[in-house]
Amino acid sequence: MGFDPIYFLFPIIVMVLSFGIVYKLVKSVKVLMFSALAYYIAILLKVLVQLFTLNYIESLNNLPILGLYYGLQTSMFEVGLAYAFALLGKIKDGWGYGVSLAMWENGVLVSIPTLFTYMAYYFFPSILSIPPQLEYPVIQALPLIGLSTLERVSSLLVHSSWGYLSVLSVITGRKRLFLVAFAMGLVDFLVPFEKHLGILTFEFILFSIGLICLAIAWSLGRYYRSTSSKGT
Repeated sequence: MGFDPIYFLFPIIVMVLSFGIVYKLVKSVKVLMFSALAYYIAILLKVLVQLFTLNYIESLNNLPILGLYYGLQTSMFEVGLAYAFALLGKIKDGWGYGVSLAMWENGVLVSIPTLFTYMAYYFFPSILSIPPQLEYPVIQALPLIGLSTLERVSSLLVHSSWGYLSVLSVITGRKRLFLVAFAMGLVDFLVPFEKHLGILTFEFILFSIGLICLAIAWSLGRYYRSTSSKGT
């Protein structure tokens, strides 16, 4: 049947959304640089940890333990380094820093390799073996594309939220804000449960958590900024 170009919608939409928000909100190269360092060092550390421990954790055959394994890594490495580099770089642009973290994951790490992979499937179908799930007709492909895009939007929401709170914690000196951001990283606890929940339920829960994280970050930002302005 071959690879349908409809699948290109997923990486293109996510890239336009990720880069577009960063273009609108980020006004400093420093924000992009420190967010990139925070994100990619965190990913490298997660890869190294999983290289030596994942097989053992999976052999325990315990979903809650596996969930904590993923969630704690995200909190310690991604959120922890987001805070550390916001402090190191003396970042003041909270939302710009948050959406930059989201862009490095969704717009760069996920979407660009996906786009090139899809291009290879499209232009070299006789050489490459196309996965069965990428040969669905349009009517079946669209829901999958929609759910994949929704997952990236959820990722954008949580990364932006904990990135913002990390900067707000640095600016205000309130460590409790970092703890709230740290808790947001535990969203990856859900990763092992995707097959058991079903993709539709899983993505709905993930998106709902993303919205809650955004609402919490926005509310805390308003509260602490108004408190700070009253203090002056």
